Amino acid sequence: MHVTSSQTHPLMGSMVPNFWGLKNSEGVCAIEFDIHGDRQCQYSRGGTECLAREFPEGFGMKLSDQMSTTFDVNDVRNVGSAPLRFFVQYSFKWTRSRQRPLGRLSAGAGSTMRHDAFLLRYNRDAPKTQYMLWDELLFPATVEIVHPFWHSHHKFSSQMWWFSATKEQVGLGVFPFADHNPQEKWEDPFGDGPFARPFNLTSVGWSIEQAAVHIFNTVEAAQRGCVFGEYCLSPPTLRCTMNLDRWDRLDNGELQERFHAPHCLSWTIRAGALNTIISFHQPPEREPLPNDLIFWMHDVAYALYIGVDEQPIPHAMVPLPASFPPHSLNHFIPTVTE
Repeated sequence: MHVTSSQTHPLMGSMVPNFWGLKNSEGVCAIEFDIHGDRQCQYSRGGTECLAREFPEGFGMKLSDQMSTTFDVNDVRNVGSAPLRFFVQYSFKWTRSRQRPLGRLSAGAGSTMRHDAFLLRYNRDAPKTQYMLWDELLFPATVEIVHPFWHSHHKFSSQMWWFSATKEQVGLGVFPFADHNPQEKWEDPFGDGPFARPFNLTSVGWSIEQAAVHIFNTVEAAQRGCVFGEYCLSPPTLRCTMNLDRWDRLDNGELQERFHAPHCLSWTIRAGALNTIISFHQPPEREPLPNDLIFWMHDVAYALYIGVDEQPIPHAMVPLPASFPPHSLNHFIPTVTE
């Protein structure tokens, strides 16, 4: 469920040709609020009680546009059941008094083309294929990240990382990754739009574990270079990883993804900085997988942020891949006002 001044239903046009929608009057593409299954906490940590969120005293998000809502309802009852009735209620705490501005970040590897940004393919010959996806993102404003969290189709996501680093600094500029462009459109078997291209680790004889070792060895070497004399603006740093303890087991034995705070600290991102987000994907180990499967996937890094040194900030931000043409990036560079 999304509450947003930029997005509407795909059939209404604002999410075509890209998922993030249209600029609002503040010059940003914004998803102000959303709720998913991985926002509910584990039963042992409060369950639905943690869905209500409140900004700290004195902080607020500037809202000046009408917001729309779009959501999915899964009706799993038997065919022929009575018409479904449901109700949705939103509650907002608001004030006209001056607050310290707080904004909402939406950033993802491959999430620039459509909602489910890429496809994972499995067949009889490779039922345990492992994938990875990354994007090098350009940040348009200087902000302090204060509350990051991940969103994905978790059963097929084994880990997600956020680096303050270029793709070269994390080892993605060399073989076998150098010639891979995640933004290259993948063939669409359904004829309904472009998909980002995940990297098939299995097809080149790699595993997720080998890729992880390669990445961390490269980052460590780059960090040593920064310390011992090579010029760099800042050493590459792993900022955020996914918490693997994020599951509830339902009454039928199925695992359901839940919110569990990731392993992250607050940090500052400067305007024009490049950050690299990486995600790893494989079939769930605890549940049977059909022999042939095409699985829709998306992974997003969300966060709340605040300004640095009294600088004004947009109330929402969508950093796009640095590989995008300049005219494409201009669509997402906010006009920041006090």
